Amino acid sequence: MQEEVYSDFPALLREIADVAGSEAAWNMMRAFGGREVYIPGRLENADWLIEIVGFAEAQQLIKHFCFNGAGVRLLIPPWQRC
Repeated sequence: MQEEVYSDFPALLREIADVAGSEAAWNMMRAFGGREVYIPGRLENADWLIEIVGFAEAQQLIKHFCFNGAGVRLLIPPWQRC
């Protein structure tokens, strides 16, 4: 992926890319853009997330966004290049 495209990501997708890589951010946007998703607080409850972004990336996202085993809801923005 080109760096100029990455810089055009909405803030949450840039944060996801910083944490788990730009491919994970693209995959989240493609799968869930414009919708709210629940990131579970525990990896054993994250089969769908692992399928979308990969095991290590799901682990990183849970570590970054979830605290004390509590999940979090994120509104994944649709991405549109200006």
